[in-house]
Amino acid sequence: MHDKIADETSQPGHCSDNSLAVTLAPDTHVSTLWDLTFKQQRVRCVVYRRGNGMELRLESPTGVILREPFELEPRALARTKALREALKRRGWREEENPKSQIPNPNSQEIGDSDS
Repeated sequence: MHDKIADETSQPGHCSDNSLAVTLAPDTHVSTLWDLTFKQQRVRCVVYRRGNGMELRLESPTGVILREPFELEPRALARTKALREALKRRGWREEENPKSQIPNPNSQEIGDSDS
């Protein structure tokens, strides 16, 4: 009986290293925690999913200011909130996000009336 597997593996290119064909998925945006502006500057706090876990990044339009591993835990979220509040005390303001799908409960839609 003839073994076809032995013949296939002896052919050039069969079972060779395919590392060039395997590409790593880019970092996946999970959430923007906040987006602040000060005069003409902008900074945002973003969580990404990477191959080895989550990563928190402080980003500006020109690049990444800080990156660190991130675990979705109350302590880590409290740190990001504390940083946001500290920046707001120094004059930074919330950036209005027109793409946001989360309605602001303090605003009323045009045409809404209680009377």
